[in-house]
Amino acid sequence: MTEKIVTDLEHWYDVAQMPLSQRKVLSAAIRLFARDGFSRTSTKAVAEEAGVSQAVLFKYFHSKDELLHQITSPIAENLIPNYATEFLRHLDQQQFATDQLQQTLNEVAQERFQFMYQNKEVMLILFSEFLADVEFKQQVLQAFQLQQNQLVKRVWRRLKPEAQGRAWRFLRNVVQSFVSQLLGYFILVTNIAPQRHYDFKADLAQIAENVYRSIAYPTEKQA
Repeated sequence: MTEKIVTDLEHWYDVAQMPLSQRKVLSAAIRLFARDGFSRTSTKAVAEEAGVSQAVLFKYFHSKDELLHQITSPIAENLIPNYATEFLRHLDQQQFATDQLQQTLNEVAQERFQFMYQNKEVMLILFSEFLADVEFKQQVLQAFQLQQNQLVKRVWRRLKPEAQGRAWRFLRNVVQSFVSQLLGYFILVTNIAPQRHYDFKADLAQIAENVYRSIAYPTEKQA
C-alpha cells in the first residue's frame, strides 16, 4: 500500500477532526480492501489490523458498507475532480497560447497517471465500487459533471477564435475523451495486460497529442 491516498485522507481526517482510533480503522480498511478485496475482508480483520476491538469499530461505523462509504466519499469528492483542478492550474499558470494546449494536456496526463499508478491497488478498488455501488457511481458522475462544465468553459476561452465557434457539445466530448483515454490506459497497464512493457511517458504523450489534434485539427466541421 502506498502512502499517497493515505496522506490525502489524513488531510480529510484533520478537517473532520477524527479521533485517532477512527483514523486507525479507516487506514486499516484501506490497506485490507486494497490487498484482499472488499467482499473478502471482514470487520474482525479490519479491527485486528487497526489494533482496536470490533466494539470500537462499530462505534464509528455501523456496517462494513458504511466503512467503505466513509473511505470512498472523500476520494470521490476531492481526488477524482483533481483531473479538472490540475488542468485548470496548468492553464492559469501559463500566458496561454493555443499551441501550449498540447503541452498542458501532456503535463496533466503525466501527473494524473502517476498519481493513479502509485495508488493502483486502491484506484482499482474504487473502479470496482463504481461498477457495483449505484449511489457511489452517481456521486462520482455528479462530481465529474460539475468539474467538466467548469473546465470546458475555461478551456473554451483560451482557444483560437475559429475554434471557439465550434459547438459546446464538441468541447465536452474532447474533455470526456481525454479522461476516458487516460482511465482506459490505466486499466490496460494495471489490470488487462500488466505483463506487457510500457513506455508511460511516450504513451501518455500520444494520448495528449490525440486529444489536442481533435481540437486543433478537427476532421469534420462542427455545427
